[in-house]
Amino acid sequence: MNRSAMPLFYRIAVIFSLLFNLVTIAVLIALPFLLRPILGQVMAELDGLENAVIETVVPVDQAMAVRGVSIHLRGPIQVRTTSGAPVSRAAVSMYLQGGYISGSADIVLPEGMELPITFTEDVVMSTTIPVRLSIPVAIPLKDTQVGAFAAHLKDLLSPLTQLLGIPR
Repeated sequence: MNRSAMPLFYRIAVIFSLLFNLVTIAVLIALPFLLRPILGQVMAELDGLENAVIETVVPVDQAMAVRGVSIHLRGPIQVRTTSGAPVSRAAVSMYLQGGYISGSADIVLPEGMELPITFTEDVVMSTTIPVRLSIPVAIPLKDTQVGAFAAHLKDLLSPLTQLLGIPR
């Protein structure tokens, strides 16, 4: 550069430096006023995220194999004969003229007769049963990795919030 252009260059450089410094100082003065509401809102959102609870219903629709499970069945039931049912040597007692006569007889129970019985049986099951459930779930984010992330981020922002006087 030639010598006559140097003073002009210095003047432009000094003016540019002065303007740059003035803008930087203005930004540094305005920055706390701009950051305080934004950082306060960020901290409130992090609190909300940390205290949030995800509530949903998880549907379960799946077949479950059941193998070798023994189920004890017991209870009174009524059975009906579907045809004549012979009973050999049934004990019979009859009252005749002031006395009882005992003996045995061969009889046939008629079709359609209802008989009360006590059913007792162990049934071994090997089958597939459908499982259909709707399970309500509530997951507090505080107890998950998201909660740990929010707490860590709040800890990282804590020095800046203290500097700007934002309550925690």
